[in-house]
Amino acid sequence: MLENYIYNHKGAYLVGGVPYTNKLEACLALNRIPGDHHVHWDYHEHVYEHQPWTQEPPVGIEELYRQRALQLREQYDHLVLFYSGGADSHTILQTFIKNNIKIDEVFCFGAFKAEEKIIESVGWSRDPGYYTREIINIAKPMLEELQKYQKFKVTIWDWTDKIIDTLNNKTEWFWDVGTRFAPDAVPRQYLHEVFRHNDRYEGRGKKVAFIFGVDKPRLFRDDHQVYFAFIDTMLTTGVGNTADIHNRYWENDEYFYWSPNLPQLVVKQAHLIYNYLKRTDQLNTLTHLGTKASFHVSDYYQMIHPIIYPSWNTQTWQIKKPTSSVRDEVGKWFFDLAPAETQKKWTEGIQEMERQVGQRWFNNQTVHDGLIGSYSKFYAVGPL
Repeated sequence: MLENYIYNHKGAYLVGGVPYTNKLEACLALNRIPGDHHVHWDYHEHVYEHQPWTQEPPVGIEELYRQRALQLREQYDHLVLFYSGGADSHTILQTFIKNNIKIDEVFCFGAFKAEEKIIESVGWSRDPGYYTREIINIAKPMLEELQKYQKFKVTIWDWTDKIIDTLNNKTEWFWDVGTRFAPDAVPRQYLHEVFRHNDRYEGRGKKVAFIFGVDKPRLFRDDHQVYFAFIDTMLTTGVGNTADIHNRYWENDEYFYWSPNLPQLVVKQAHLIYNYLKRTDQLNTLTHLGTKASFHVSDYYQMIHPIIYPSWNTQTWQIKKPTSSVRDEVGKWFFDLAPAETQKKWTEGIQEMERQVGQRWFNNQTVHDGLIGSYSKFYAVGPL
């Protein structure tokens, strides 16, 4: 059993030494301090700044994945993996299965009902806008095949109605969704609640881990060094800090790859990518620190999949990653199909958020371009 295990480890925004779990609240606090300040996001610096980042861990990457899966199994009574069929979550599932480590439940979600209406009229187009196609075309067949010889529960949640109901009835919904404000960010705060409708661990002294495939390493460079950094926007694939706020000690979001409980894992991934780019003379293609706000390179993600996920079939079809944290492709169905009044309330919500927080915290000083992402400390991996 691992001692000093860190639970609900989402980092904190520090303002004058005061930690905030909600980034919007941190922005409001900074607004009250004279001067041009920036949000400082501390993502377990006390752990990661003591890692020997310039040294590649000698342990193989798949062994580190095995250690992480075993670590989770030893720490929790019930393991729930949020699964899309993509490279990140599928690697996690395969790690549990091939190492004979029990996974209790696999959980898929999406706006299935809404997208089905559109798909009936336009067909199964491979336009990147329809997220549920990855669940239906990739995840479900994979899970059905695996269930022939593996015992785990599969839960599929259609969140179409939850999005619409929440937006219709909760004016300031944006306080609960983290750092992304697209319609599909709205129901994530209810993932724990949906799970509790199926299995109740409250009051029984049991711990549940909700496992997310967060995330692929992001490497950057300046004119001399290559760096790794975490970014807060990726953590919103979880459910925010509702478990912490309500003392739900039995519910814990676990980021499989970005965990301070096994920091060597992400250091190893960073070195695998660094070594590949160095060997192929591509280090100069990395995003420069001076332009890091523009980081969203789908080619980079496709390139690193076989490097950090050796067992992943690179021919597997996947949807493209969202290019916006506000009006993203995953929520395309909402803008095509949701009632006009609900769309209006969503728009009014993000406009109210911009009014309360202030334009300076948003890209291009407009809420429609999303909240400016906050990076952790930058850790030097090796020379350019």
